[in-house]
Formats: sequence, C-alpha cells, structure tokens
Amino acid sequence: MSSPPTASPATPAPKRDAGPRAAETSEPTRANPSPQRIQNTPTASPTESKVSADSLPLFDAHLHYIEGMTLTELAALLKKEGYSGTVLFSLPSNAANELGAVEKQQPNFVFPFAQFAIKTGSNANQVVSALEKQLDANQWKGLGEESLRHTAGAGISGNDYPADGPVALAVYELSARRKVPVTVHIENPYTAELDRALTSQKDAVVIWAHLGDAPPATIRDMLKKHPKLYVDISARNPFWKRIDTLEEQSLANADGTIKSDWKAVFEEFSDRVLFGTDLNAQRIKDLNKITQYYRPLFKQLTLATAEKIASKNIKQLLGIK
Repeated sequence: MSSPPTASPATPAPKRDAGPRAAETSEPTRANPSPQRIQNTPTASPTESKVSADSLPLFDAHLHYIEGMTLTELAALLKKEGYSGTVLFSLPSNAANELGAVEKQQPNFVFPFAQFAIKTGSNANQVVSALEKQLDANQWKGLGEESLRHTAGAGISGNDYPADGPVALAVYELSARRKVPVTVHIENPYTAELDRALTSQKDAVVIWAHLGDAPPATIRDMLKKHPKLYVDISARNPFWKRIDTLEEQSLANADGTIKSDWKAVFEEFSDRVLFGTDLNAQRIKDLNKITQYYRPLFKQLTLATAEKIASKNIKQLLGIK
C-alpha cells in the first residue's frame, strides 16, 4: 500500500541462481455474454478440514520493508508463523549487506522486487532504465509495488498516475520483455484504465494488489478477460479500513465462513490468486493476527486451491522451488 520513495537503483546484492521467470498461463476461457451474477451469501462451514490451518506453508507475495528490523529478524519472525518465503518491496539501496546476511542464514527466503516511484511528470525511459539496472545487478525476479492509483491516508502520501499512462505502459512492456511479474496498486474506480492497459500490453504479467479493492464480479470479469493477470488478497481483511466498509473489505462473513462469491472466484481462478499480508513497519505487530485470519479461510477451499494460493502460485511465478 505504501508509495515507494523515488530512489536511485539499489546496490548490487548477492546473486541467486536464475530460474524460470513468470509462468505462462493457458488461454482464457471464453466469457459468457451474460454472466450470472454471483450472490454474496454465506457458505456453510466445512464439515471436515481438508487443510491444516496450522501447517499450510505460506509465501507472502506482498510485504514491505520493515524499518527498524533487520531482514534476518524479519525472516525469523515469518518462519515462526509458518512462512516459507516472502516477496519484499521498498528495499533501501543501502540494504545489500542485510540481504547478504539473511541469504546466508535463510537461503531463498527473501525475494526483493525492483521498484522506482512513478509520479506525474516521470520520464518513462528514466523509470525503465532504473528498474532494469536493479534487475540486472541483483537478478531480482519482479517489479513493484508500483503505486499508481492510490488514495492518500494515514502515513500514506498516495498517488494519482493513470494505470494506462505512458510510464505505466512502459513498465508493463518491461514486465513482458524481461518475463517478470509487476505488482501494481490500482483501486477499483480505475479498473477501466487497467483493462485498457492489459489489452494493449497482452504479454505483461501483472499482479493486481489487494484484489483491486474491487468486488468479486469485477475480479472475475478481469481474470476471464486477461489471462496473464494475477491478484493478491493482501489487505482484504477487517483490520485496516481501505474500502467504504470493513464488511466489503473482508473475505469472510461475520461467522468466519468465506463469502461464497469470493470462494467461487478463488476456485475458478485458483492458478492466479496469491496470498499476501501488506505488512509494513506500522503493521508488522499484526503478523500473527493477519496470519490467523487467512488460515481458516484456506481450510474452506479445496486442498489444491488452498495450496496454490498460499504459496505455489507465487513460487511458480518467481521460478523458485
């Protein structure tokens, strides 16, 4: 959620073995001209858990750098909660030593993404050049989080750059050319901009953060239309208000059952949904609470879907085992 600071490319960090990059997806299912409206009705509690909420491995696809905590400390904290790895946004340029230290103690656990702030007046060539330098120097496997349409809030400056603006399109083109995913923050009122951008840049692999703060029907339609679009479920919980009401923001009903419309989307597009927390320095104290919110929801999905969302999808995108 946090808008990244405009910064110079990060200091080269220890290189990992380069694996396969963003996975190719199958051709999209042809949409029904008159899609049936998905009702937001409670689902019955499962009679038998198919996944252990306490043991399902988690891989965080949306985590921000935690000021005041070393990466080694962060990795230990995540591992204690059952995480097998994490994507990391906003890594400072002076944190190369931290990354080297955590790589020695927890190999293949922290995966930073290349990042450069996109603002009104940004130059596309400058932004792409800065991102490419980070990718080349560090063998990082993704881009983002690029905050484009982001409402300002407490401690968040916000941003208002069109999701189909020239700099954004250049970054999507970079994603396609380098075969790496790019995580973007684009809020629901600007879905049409993302739709146009993905229609223009069909080979870009885009992760739409926070389910776009959008309702299930919108996410379903966008996933049907754009076969290389992914979504993460970070911040879709009742703890940090982002949408008009916490009830809309939450994936679960008041009784803890997963909302049937979200469950239908997750099962239908199980290969393209990613787990994430959106933790940062202010919210890291909520790690256990957030983890324990999502684990019971995974128990209510089929085993294959739960495993994909929890960790397998993002690991496949990053080309890691």
